[in-house]
Amino acid sequence: MTISEVSKSYNVAPSTLRYYESIGLLPHIQRTDGGVRSYTEEDCKRLEVILFMKRLNIPLEPVKEYISHSGADEKEERKNLLVGYRQNLIDKINDMQASLSVINSCIENFDEFDRAAYSM
Repeated sequence: MTISEVSKSYNVAPSTLRYYESIGLLPHIQRTDGGVRSYTEEDCKRLEVILFMKRLNIPLEPVKEYISHSGADEKEERKNLLVGYRQNLIDKINDMQASLSVINSCIENFDEFDRAAYSM
């Protein structure tokens, strides 16, 4: 598939595909004699993984690390990367829940909070 075809099929801008190639997320894209990119089925599968992980809000660097462990013998490393990212999300959720609890308390006791904030 050409870059235009991949772009349309996956709803990704050609510039994004070129960027992914430049940073090593989509390495070794074959080119025709005329220099046109030619995406293989394997390249498209890799792009699907990238896009899936992007929808999960996983930054590109961990996605790149995940993809770099592409061998069958590196399955455990890939799983560990996801487990680690999940723990990061859990930690962020816990932090956000604690912040939400404090904000809720401030709202419930707004007069007291407001008086303390502006009595300085």
